[in-house]
Amino acid sequence: YHSSYNKTRNIDAITVRTDSKVKDATFKIHLYEPDANGFPGKEILRENLVVSVDKGVKNTLFKLEKYHLKMPKTGLFVGIEKLMIEKNQLEPGEGYQSGVYYPLILYSSAEKDKIFTYSGGQWRVQTRQTSEGTLEKINTAEPAITLILTN
Repeated sequence: YHSSYNKTRNIDAITVRTDSKVKDATFKIHLYEPDANGFPGKEILRENLVVSVDKGVKNTLFKLEKYHLKMPKTGLFVGIEKLMIEKNQLEPGEGYQSGVYYPLILYSSAEKDKIFTYSGGQWRVQTRQTSEGTLEKINTAEPAITLILTN
């Protein structure tokens, strides 16, 4: 959270950059407030946000104003849940690798203090420390997600 968000606290929309070889591939978007330990905590959406994207490499905008969401002063985590369902796979014999579920979420390189992942029903954090015990930046792939705030 940055103090400049005070003027634009409403979460208007989110864009996600994807690549899909399947028409109308779907995934879920989750928005979490940080808990007391800095991990993703309570979801701020009261319902599942299942979204669809077109074929190809796209930046898709999903409007969120109907949810009346505010940017929490403690910050926000955006989570993407891949849906391993039949409609997100290519039909057999289309000449592509089998077992791939679309859409693929595209990433860019980033340096972070911490990396959060969700696996086996719990959140995990990865950090890297120097021999002196100070946190060191971790080079990671960060999902290409943009939040659009408004007043």
